[in-house]
Amino acid sequence: MTASPELFRHFPSLRHRLPWTPLARPTPVQPLERLASRSGGPALWIKRDDRTSDLVGGSAPRELEFLFGAVLRGGAQRVLAFGHVGSQRCLALAAFARHFELEPVLALSGGAADSTTRAMLQSTHALGADLHRLDAGPLALARLLRACAFGSGKQSGSRLPHVVWPRQAAVWGALGAVNAVFELQRQIRCGILAEPERIYVGSDSLPTVAGLAVGCELAGYRTIVVGTGTDGNRRRAERLGQRTLGFLRRRVRELPARSLSAARIVFRSPENASATHQAAALLQELEGQELHTRSSVVAIATMLAECSRGQLRESGLFWRADAPPPHAPLPAVDTQSRAFREFFVPS
Repeated sequence: MTASPELFRHFPSLRHRLPWTPLARPTPVQPLERLASRSGGPALWIKRDDRTSDLVGGSAPRELEFLFGAVLRGGAQRVLAFGHVGSQRCLALAAFARHFELEPVLALSGGAADSTTRAMLQSTHALGADLHRLDAGPLALARLLRACAFGSGKQSGSRLPHVVWPRQAAVWGALGAVNAVFELQRQIRCGILAEPERIYVGSDSLPTVAGLAVGCELAGYRTIVVGTGTDGNRRRAERLGQRTLGFLRRRVRELPARSLSAARIVFRSPENASATHQAAALLQELEGQELHTRSSVVAIATMLAECSRGQLRESGLFWRADAPPPHAPLPAVDTQSRAFREFFVPS
């Protein structure tokens, strides 16, 4: 862990204006020499953000550093956050809340539709999170409000939880990725790698995509950030990037009055299933890297496809942000609380 984020070193005035607590360690960049040789294209690199934390890896620890800074500064004993069932970020929030002896209350949308989602949900529950389904009707909402008002009795006192609203959480998360770019800049200045032409983001997290784009803008890089998904996702990432820039500009007087370039973020649709599977298999065979999420597989497939089409001419950086899925056994649903059982009721 670092004692101070790179973001504060670049903008010292933020040190007293933004709460922060260290959750993610600096991660290495490594060359993908065999993969680049096989593709016949430019130099390829990987940023190992799957190694951010021993508790929960991936992009989530970076996204939560400023959020938990705010929670801990406020002295809260409980934290209420919102998200989707199966989210790595919600699992990480529960893990770090337990680390800081806080009680997490998570209001989630969606049901446990498949085995991976069920395992993620159970692991989050096993970490002590008080889970509530948002889209399960008025009674479920009433149970959530009662849990917020009275808690579970695990903490002394009756203090209301620190509420992390989704728009606020998105900006906090983007700031974590901005900080990651300044970490990358230090590695570039040390001569480990050159400024990449494109960063291929192995995460479906819009805060990570938006924050990497803002970080490249502030660092003065020409790097394009490539996400995977629809054009609607690109527009949402751009709006979040503009909000993050505005958030920083209100707190840093010396920050240049600039907006996020329209060409800074691009989103690609997934390659066909055969090409995607082949790219993941090639990465594992040549570099010993086994990917754990579809977004990471799609990102590496996109990078290799753009190499073969000649769209990547200088160098590409695969930002690996996945983590191994949890393998928690799921106990009988009917032995769990009513709020937990709501996730297994079809919408």
